[in-house]
Amino acid sequence: MSACRAIETPEVQRDHLEEDRQRRAASRANETTEQREAHVEENRINSCHHSYNQLQWLILCIKHYHLHFNGVVTGWNGYPGCHS
Repeated sequence: MSACRAIETPEVQRDHLEEDRQRRAASRANETTEQREAHVEENRINSCHHSYNQLQWLILCIKHYHLHFNGVVTGWNGYPGCHS
């Protein structure tokens, strides 16, 4: 959600979501089977990359947590993804 949409009323947000859905549906209606399959594959790859990036941040945070509480480091500087 964009920063502008974050301050909209729920009704306006629903209208925008519906407009977005209609636009995507119209766009998909004009796609060929090959284009649809390519979009499905692209979405699958993007989802996989997103999950991998989240996992990498989790591993980094666990490592940093371990170092922090074993006295090796004393702060969270440089690890913005680790803030709670």
